[in-house]
Amino acid sequence: MILRTIYVAAMLLVPPTLNAHGLGFFGNLRAAADVASARQTLLLIFFTASDWGLLTHELDIKVWEDPAFAGWANENYSLYLADYPQRVKQDAARLKFLKSLAERFEVRHFPTIVGVTPDLQLLGKHEYRGEGGSEILGLTEQWREKFEERIATESTSKKENTTK
Repeated sequence: MILRTIYVAAMLLVPPTLNAHGLGFFGNLRAAADVASARQTLLLIFFTASDWGLLTHELDIKVWEDPAFAGWANENYSLYLADYPQRVKQDAARLKFLKSLAERFEVRHFPTIVGVTPDLQLLGKHEYRGEGGSEILGLTEQWREKFEERIATESTSKKENTTK
């Protein structure tokens, strides 16, 4: 338990990798989930096709380049990029992991945005179709509200159990 606490503390000190637009994506799902847990925030997983998906390029331009989205996302979410490039070779273990992750959340379209709890329980999924940053921000905020309601409910249940 002490080692896990040290690990999570270290992850909070090590910033995620920033993309060209200043969004902080973690390169490791476990690290992203651990930071989400420590910050008690939603984890957003972006399933993308960076070098072959036209809608991924639209996501890049319309959402990731939107300063309001980028600023809000970095402050309020933990971000993980599950990218499927065709021109960049990925090792077999990474491809196997990405495939299992996509299967878990039934991803059939690129890009897809998935909102999950730190323990990877699905809160919402959206197949991106060209919306702008404000629309995606509104959608992810609905997922965040669900997550906060879940935390409040769990907290109330714990309090009730300790008073019995």
